[in-house]
Amino acid sequence: MNKKYTAMISILMAGTVLLAGCQKAPRQDNTLTKPIDEVAALGEFLPAGAELLTPKKAEKKQSIYMEDLNKDGNQEAFLLYRDPNDNRQVHMMFLVKENGAWQKKADMETGFIDVDTFDLADLDGNGTQEVTLGGGLSDSGHDNQLYIYELQNGTLEQKAELSYDTLQISDFNDDQMPDLMVLSKKENEMRTAGLYSYAEGRINPISEIELDPEGTLEHVALGTLADGKKALFADSGIGAHSMLTEIIVYENGNLKKVGDPSDSILMKPYPLYSRDINGDGIVEVGGMYIPKGYEDAAMADIPFLYTYKDYCSDGSFQTVEERYSDSGRHFYVTIPTELHENVTIKRLDNGIHLISTVGDKVLFEVKWAPQDAVPANSTVLGTAKDIVFYSEWKEETKIPTSAFHLMEEEIN
Repeated sequence: MNKKYTAMISILMAGTVLLAGCQKAPRQDNTLTKPIDEVAALGEFLPAGAELLTPKKAEKKQSIYMEDLNKDGNQEAFLLYRDPNDNRQVHMMFLVKENGAWQKKADMETGFIDVDTFDLADLDGNGTQEVTLGGGLSDSGHDNQLYIYELQNGTLEQKAELSYDTLQISDFNDDQMPDLMVLSKKENEMRTAGLYSYAEGRINPISEIELDPEGTLEHVALGTLADGKKALFADSGIGAHSMLTEIIVYENGNLKKVGDPSDSILMKPYPLYSRDINGDGIVEVGGMYIPKGYEDAAMADIPFLYTYKDYCSDGSFQTVEERYSDSGRHFYVTIPTELHENVTIKRLDNGIHLISTVGDKVLFEVKWAPQDAVPANSTVLGTAKDIVFYSEWKEETKIPTSAFHLMEEEIN
């Protein structure tokens, strides 16, 4: 993808963080002639009490972006902030560094209550990067608006806008230019995924596909399939507690959905989000199945086994990982490949056994207790706050102790 990442300045934020100089009264002119430090220099232009904002979808926590958009040798800077004196709406300040001095060119009111996304990318391939700014118009989290700006004759001009629920910018059709993948809900409540390009100051539709009308979007992941195809993974709640994953790709001039939506991976009884679980760059789809012996149990009593699969664009898939997961106690146990779909669960008092469905042999044991109640000579598997996870099983098992993980390990 012919997209140049912007030069970034990271700003560490904890709650409300202000740049050095924010507390001072605004300057009377629009030029700062002695920038000892770029961050502090740009901060001098912010109004008193301004709150810097980080886009929700930012890969790096930052509120200031710097780049030479049109390669004229002058750097442009963008500050995203909330003005407490202007109904706390989001502002985007635009500055240009000319002859070694920063000059404020514009301070734009957006009407947003928060910032969803901000990007600098050459969307139309003309050698100049466009500015894309998306934000929320309400507290719903789904009522978002995208604005696209171009730098023309030193002025930042708004060229196009688009309403959306969720937005991803990436090269989906392999034309070496970023596209806009938009998930949205139409006035008739129809949910759609649309692919758009940007050219000559306009957003142009490429293809659109309907999504399941019963779904409520909860999570979106952008990544690749096992065959290298770029895809969008939309995880939506269905009914009281089920979840449907819709995989969307661009193929032969149109968007299409991958896989059978009725299979036990894409449609699951409880939420399980799509993600790259093993760090290989491929997004896995999470599913779950009922272990042997629980076929007639109530849904709430079933210890589902989770399975994560890589999909190809033709709908085929393969299992990457299987695990038993206890979300209440925040641990999971990965199951070796040779045991996939051959494990069931036996509940103990303050513990569980993973049992082979062939021969009923114990494959792994996890028990838990307060630290002062852990039996002597037990094997400690992990510790979380006031609880210790351990095993007293002395016989050799087919699942090693290294298969035990605390869920916080994945978060960190």
